[in-house]
Amino acid sequence: MISYQVVRVTPFAQNCRIFINQEKKQAVVSDPGARADDIYTALHDSNIELKAIIITHMHLDHVGGVARLHELSNAKIYGSSIEDSPLLLSLDKQAKAFGLDNAPVFDTQYLKDGEIITPMHDFSLKVLSTPGHTPGGVSYYCEKEKVTTQNGRIPKNSFEYFD
Repeated sequence: MISYQVVRVTPFAQNCRIFINQEKKQAVVSDPGARADDIYTALHDSNIELKAIIITHMHLDHVGGVARLHELSNAKIYGSSIEDSPLLLSLDKQAKAFGLDNAPVFDTQYLKDGEIITPMHDFSLKVLSTPGHTPGGVSYYCEKEKVTTQNGRIPKNSFEYFD
């Protein structure tokens, strides 16, 4: 069974989701914002290996710390879709617009609608194209766990579980 934690990670009140396979001591982080060091330290101190970073879209508040988190963990980076590549290439410009430190560009495996990825043991995700918030936004659905992480569209006081 996969457990999850939701962590607020930016001054923009953006939430990061951390999916953990306790049995295998592995984790997947969704949209880590800018708290790469804190996320890595918490996982490392718990003896949990970060296997992957999944991204719903390329806005700074979701991906500002992805390069650093990858540097610390060597985790594979997935997402969003290629239509968001101009946003990825403009991360530094996005950061400067908000008076923040630079946000380095990083390499990612762009995803397509309907694609299935397995970012850690026993945790497969279906990629769902959900443009609108950004041109290349995606959401992820784990059928086994009945959980999704969505592209910046979660109503307050809700979490993404389906029965």
